[in-house]
Amino acid sequence: CLEFELCLADGRVVRATADNEYSDLFHGIPWSYGTLAFVLSVSIRIVPCKQYVRVEYRPFHNQADAIDCFRRASGDSALIGPAPGPHGAVDSAAPQSVVADDGEEEEKKEDGGMVAVSSTGGSGGAQLRPAIPTFVEGLVYSTTEAVIMTADFCDAADAPRAQRNMLSRWYKPWFYIHVRDMLSQVKQGESVVEYIPLRDYYHRHTRSLFWEMEMMIPIGNHPVFRYLLGWLMPPKVSFLKLSQTEYTRKLTERTHVAQDFLVPTDRMGEVLDVCDEEYDGIYPLWLCPHVHRPMPGSLLRDPPRPDVNGDQMYVDIGVYGLPKCVHEGREEEYDMRKSMRAVEKEIQKVDGFSMLYADIYMNKKEFETMFDHVEYRKLRSKYGAAGSFKEVFDKMNSRF
Repeated sequence: CLEFELCLADGRVVRATADNEYSDLFHGIPWSYGTLAFVLSVSIRIVPCKQYVRVEYRPFHNQADAIDCFRRASGDSALIGPAPGPHGAVDSAAPQSVVADDGEEEEKKEDGGMVAVSSTGGSGGAQLRPAIPTFVEGLVYSTTEAVIMTADFCDAADAPRAQRNMLSRWYKPWFYIHVRDMLSQVKQGESVVEYIPLRDYYHRHTRSLFWEMEMMIPIGNHPVFRYLLGWLMPPKVSFLKLSQTEYTRKLTERTHVAQDFLVPTDRMGEVLDVCDEEYDGIYPLWLCPHVHRPMPGSLLRDPPRPDVNGDQMYVDIGVYGLPKCVHEGREEEYDMRKSMRAVEKEIQKVDGFSMLYADIYMNKKEFETMFDHVEYRKLRSKYGAAGSFKEVFDKMNSRF
């Protein structure tokens, strides 16, 4: 993000960047959910892309091995050392040069999947660091099964026709089912490579709404249904709401989980185990890496164990679906509030955060322990938001 165009509480329209007079607002707006100002527009930096994405699937039957692969693929500095350059970011789609601490340019040369950083400032020789993929994703299917996917842009000329997968075609299997099949078709330690059109890759979870469509249309992935009616997927959300009965609507409210959490990657194994227990075996789980760094003025607390660049690798764990007991018709056994609060407690214990677009079951004291309100409230006071806009907790929480 380069710039926010904002409407303040008094009606003034300002532009906030990282280095102008409204830089404090620029850093405070993320995670503020309209409680500091209204966001009118955003200027963002774009990166070059190509026609295809080369995706490599690595199946695992051991949680520890899957986590290790995910962390290394994500460039977790706790395992492979901090990246050179500002904020430790190595962007494989960007020009391959960085700036050394002494201000002199360094040259990066790729060699066998490694990035050799040879400094001209007398660092004492090149240091090899694994090249970081452009895209990293994980799908967890049980306490022991997961598939880690890494991907990079590639030109159509470099995508062999025999390995292309046009995911968006109506008769194709849902993506998470396609990935799950890798667990039985590919041995651990081996991998499979596919070339997916960029648009198809971007929409890989769209037709099945991740894996929520199975709950709405249980036969949706059957080959006959896909061939005859797959072009209808996904149906409009408004249609799904209209077709719901009052009973299914209330059952969904009481038992359907749609949560995301950010936790340090070095603690993700603990959180995955807690999710398995508290959500009664909801799978798949979605894994997505996130570089956590200080964000002055925002609600997020600073990384607890930062590297030399001030960063720490986190993972977004997405939990979407119905508990096993609900699938089996024993919905009275599931206590949504109890499970959510147990997970929130674990998230807080490992220095994690609940994503605020999901349901929040914390009380205000617990919420202010998880999220830092000191600088946030200073910004609210400075820009007249206090008394005009609700605080985040009052906007997000509907349980207390």
